[in-house]
Amino acid sequence: MEPYFLKIDDNLISTGCKNKVINFALENQDKFKAYKMKSGQYDGNNFVKLEPHIDSELKNLITQCSLDFYYMLLMHKPYQEVVKHRDGPFGRNCVLIIPLLPVVDYPPTNFYDIHGTFATKCIFSDLKPAFVNTQQTHGLTNKANMRLNLQLCFDTAFEKVVELYKDKKLFNPI
Repeated sequence: MEPYFLKIDDNLISTGCKNKVINFALENQDKFKAYKMKSGQYDGNNFVKLEPHIDSELKNLITQCSLDFYYMLLMHKPYQEVVKHRDGPFGRNCVLIIPLLPVVDYPPTNFYDIHGTFATKCIFSDLKPAFVNTQQTHGLTNKANMRLNLQLCFDTAFEKVVELYKDKKLFNPI
């Protein structure tokens, strides 16, 4: 639901690649860092930047993409809440979220209007990716399982990334 998010049907990476990323995350849980906001409080996100060398598909996506981006893995612990927030305007104006875990009952991302009132939610129960406008206020409440996703983080505005995607100009075949 634009301007908050756009769900897509493309999987972008194979099940094998997803499994490598999941295994990397599970084996490196101690490397995830809690994100600290400017206020000094933690927002509930735990992250690690992911180098594309762990799978050739990740390297190929960087080559195929017409915009620069970097990979990040986000992990939310069981029952963890991510406070309502907007991402900083540099480096994460738009993210493409690829849900990884859990494969059943994946918690949605909630969006709020300028008054802080719930506006909509991006549901990931189908495990399909979504472009998310991180300049809109968002948050979530995790359930009983670890929530893990792979993110492609764009400095480019959400509207431009979505336009390129819709025009089939964001990812070009090698």
